[in-house]
Amino acid sequence: MTSEIAREWDNMLGARSDVWMMQGTQATFAPWKGEKALQRSSAANYDIWENKITKRKGVGSQPEGVAIWAPKGMSTIIKRVYVPYDTELAGRGLIIHFERGLFSYAFATIYCPINAFGPKNAKINKKLWQWCQYVMQELPTRTIMIIGTDANGHVGIHDDQKTNNVDDRDELPSIGSHNPDFENGNGTQLRTFLNETGMVAANTHVLETSGSTWMGSKGNKSRVDFIVLDRSTCLQGGHMCNDRQMHKALRASVGKRMNDHCLLRWTWSQVPRKKRSVTSNKWSDHVN
Repeated sequence: MTSEIAREWDNMLGARSDVWMMQGTQATFAPWKGEKALQRSSAANYDIWENKITKRKGVGSQPEGVAIWAPKGMSTIIKRVYVPYDTELAGRGLIIHFERGLFSYAFATIYCPINAFGPKNAKINKKLWQWCQYVMQELPTRTIMIIGTDANGHVGIHDDQKTNNVDDRDELPSIGSHNPDFENGNGTQLRTFLNETGMVAANTHVLETSGSTWMGSKGNKSRVDFIVLDRSTCLQGGHMCNDRQMHKALRASVGKRMNDHCLLRWTWSQVPRKKRSVTSNKWSDHVN
């Protein structure tokens, strides 16, 4: 993004310890101002990594972009930055692995194509989650993985009603029971990825954040965005909320209406806790 927008967003996000995983950031792409498709930059409070492209040729094609904003200083402990080599996945995936000593975290931003245009987008979506899974297999086993995704998928109810293929599915299934949607093709891909990696869509387990995450210009709503965590990380406890205030500020900064996607925020517990159900009311703290 341009230095002007970066400064404005930096001021809005503030000097906090949050890591922001953004999708659909192509609206800030200005190649005519010297921006590159894969770019790293900095602002006062954050280091910024972006992967964006302009619109491709062909039916259903659209511009794509993802970004990760990490607090200033975290760049000194970067182990590796992962970007898909497949040109079909350009602007759709970005993973950064931070490591120092026993500290090992990976943050991923995944921007799935819309659930339309038949097998073309289905193939891209499948390859995107396969790439993410491939990166995870390269990471040290102690690494904690956190994914922010605009999955363009609906999850909760599927025809075959297959159970999750994990041993502790009764304690914490991959998809929570709150506000279930009828699963679409993208949702099937997401559920498959969760089952194969032992991860969970955290906001589907928290009543206050399990509702719609996207609103269209005509008021139609849908849940297509998810924070994806390792099952063990989720069971350790934390807080989750819809950050509507930040959503409004970021949308206004690029001249967009307040509809579109709402930001989801996950905060780790400060003190280790015993395993518990993520449907506990304690998870509703800080809900706007």
